[in-house]
Amino acid sequence: MKALFAILVIIAGFGEINAQWGRNAKKYIIPSNSINYCDAEMKKSWTWESLSTGSFDTWQGWNFAGGWSCQSSSKRGLDGRTFGKAISSYCGHDVSSAPSFDCGSKSNVSSFSISTFYVRVEFDSRLELYYEMQDGSVCRQSYECSSSSYNTITNTQCSGAKRVSFVYPQQGKRKDRCKIEIPSVSFHCE
Repeated sequence: MKALFAILVIIAGFGEINAQWGRNAKKYIIPSNSINYCDAEMKKSWTWESLSTGSFDTWQGWNFAGGWSCQSSSKRGLDGRTFGKAISSYCGHDVSSAPSFDCGSKSNVSSFSISTFYVRVEFDSRLELYYEMQDGSVCRQSYECSSSSYNTITNTQCSGAKRVSFVYPQQGKRKDRCKIEIPSVSFHCE
């Protein structure tokens, strides 16, 4: 009986440590509860129609790093939605070399808040988005994605980012990288 009581005390102690860690985690403003300035293109959503096919590293004053390219998209979502063009790249495990985009010095904004975007993955996998915030902190969200269709990704907690990176975290014995395709990005705008 004493051994059982000791085990319960230890388990209760771990629960309190986890709860305290969660309470001390940095809190971010959710996009729908913040004022988000957007330029005209952001208000319409990005659909890449004005982007030439092929590799690129800048578009409308924004910087795109990590091997992005633009191509025609012939895929259809489960909801019947089709897209004209999409951008794509390969995500790996390392955030420092991950495909990313940021509002560079030539863009009309200093920060942004993604609302939703569509993404297709090469195979069923989990993606992590690393939002680099104005204060240098990183707000991270994780999503389970299916390869059968476009996945709708919703930003629920990371408002006011200056960069977003797309990471394919290690997942057992799967591949070292995963191709992603993004046909549109929508922003929270005031």
